[in-house]
Amino acid sequence: MDNNQYEIDKDLLSKSGYFKDLFNSYPDEVEFPLTSDYNAKLFGYVVEWLERHKDNKAFIPESPLKCYDFKLVVGEWEEVFFNKIFDNKYENLLEFINMTNNLDLKDCWNQACCKLACLTEDFNAEQIMKLYNLDENCTEEDMKQIEQEVLEQ
Repeated sequence: MDNNQYEIDKDLLSKSGYFKDLFNSYPDEVEFPLTSDYNAKLFGYVVEWLERHKDNKAFIPESPLKCYDFKLVVGEWEEVFFNKIFDNKYENLLEFINMTNNLDLKDCWNQACCKLACLTEDFNAEQIMKLYNLDENCTEEDMKQIEQEVLEQ
């Protein structure tokens, strides 16, 4: 784990369901360690996102997306912000998505998932399987059945 420390307003961190529950469970504590499960750099982005949205509600993309231009969907600041996280590495974005999910930071999680959806809109099945490290475990018979079901739709 990185040895970064953050001084963050408790009200700001309370936007995270995880920290809100932690504060309610331990009301007298003033310091909470960041578990080794979290990348300190990505946690810094969580803090940056929280600070950006402390006075204004984050825009939540509609689901399902009708437009896959991320900047048009959520705005310019989010475009720059999530590109910084992504940094041409899907692992960064996937780790950030997992972190925001674990921290119960739904609005940020929704935006991060939207970014991933926009990035992978044109991926085929093989590219998706590679991205998520999925193994092909369907039999030839399974594949024929799936293909038939798709054709029937």
